[in-house]
Amino acid sequence: MEIVRLKKENYDELIALMNKVFSIQNKKEMDFEKDLPKMCIRDDEHVGKHFGIFEDGKLVSAVGIYPLPINIAGKKLLFSTVGNVVTDPDYEGRGYMSALLECAMQELERIGADASRLSGLRQRYNRFGYELCGTRYVVTFSAHNHKKRFPGVGEGVSFQRIEREDTALLQAAWKLHQESKVSVERGEKNGYEDAYLAMTAWRSIPYAAFKDGRMIGYLCVNERGDTLFENYAVDTEAFAQMICAWQTRYGATIYFYLTPYEEQNVRLFFERAETVIVKSPSHFKIINWEGVTDALMKLKATYTDMADGEVRIAIKDYGVLRLYVNGENVGCERIEGDADLVLDRLQAARYLFGPLPPAYTACAARVARDWLPLPLSWNHLDRV
Repeated sequence: MEIVRLKKENYDELIALMNKVFSIQNKKEMDFEKDLPKMCIRDDEHVGKHFGIFEDGKLVSAVGIYPLPINIAGKKLLFSTVGNVVTDPDYEGRGYMSALLECAMQELERIGADASRLSGLRQRYNRFGYELCGTRYVVTFSAHNHKKRFPGVGEGVSFQRIEREDTALLQAAWKLHQESKVSVERGEKNGYEDAYLAMTAWRSIPYAAFKDGRMIGYLCVNERGDTLFENYAVDTEAFAQMICAWQTRYGATIYFYLTPYEEQNVRLFFERAETVIVKSPSHFKIINWEGVTDALMKLKATYTDMADGEVRIAIKDYGVLRLYVNGENVGCERIEGDADLVLDRLQAARYLFGPLPPAYTACAARVARDWLPLPLSWNHLDRV
């Protein structure tokens, strides 16, 4: 079995294989050139993020590794999606998927990824170090909620669809996204083309929101218009105006996502929306435990007071993490020495990042119950 890095001449075969396999799995017609335009670019840079296995002169199995530089509370890290793991049904049962995933784990090490994420069956990916963890809130917002709890909010707000050539609107949206507490890097080159491709992933449609002649935010919605995959605004008041105006435009119940570090937006809609459901956004494999944990400790300190103290956690086959808060000095470091508790990597992912409190994974000291889970989350449109 030979695994090779794909090249641009393999583009058509790769797209055809993914469309075939995922159409069967999802029981609907897939078109990756429309679903993931950021990935589907015919050059060595983009196609070369995939590894494949050829049999009988054709591509029969493939996997993609997509590096995603991310900024968490001012700290730059490298996350990477591992995805689009496909094997032609006629060639299943030969160990191709396992071989390609092992190759992907080596590639993560080569590129220096701090963490990785993917979607799929939990037990299938547990053995590669991925665990379902992190937190994302799914908000249900109805016309009744709007009328009773936000009377008059959203009036005077208008929307303009953001097209590929709308450089000024793309720049404004890009700035809102990049200035948020957590942002996956989206390039500025070619009229913010990278930002546009990210905002239109999974066939989403981006709209700029305006009130009193100024842009107050933007959102990206599904083709039906009832689900907001991405939503950023200049402040919480503008966010409420934008959400309420979209609900009026759609005319029925809408759904949107929030993250733990959007504390003002969460407080407002947790009080007034129909429901707020806590979910894990993805499966995560943490590689640089101290770097990721340090960034998320500092992120949490931006929106809530954290009691002074320290917790020492030993992660099997990795080392000891010391999480600490001493006034404004907040973070995590890797140390030598004893630990308060010992966890394997899957347990550590759940203990540190939730979504449930740490006591549901292992014994938790008072400060651990105060600090954890840390606000690991993921944006729906940054899945590749």
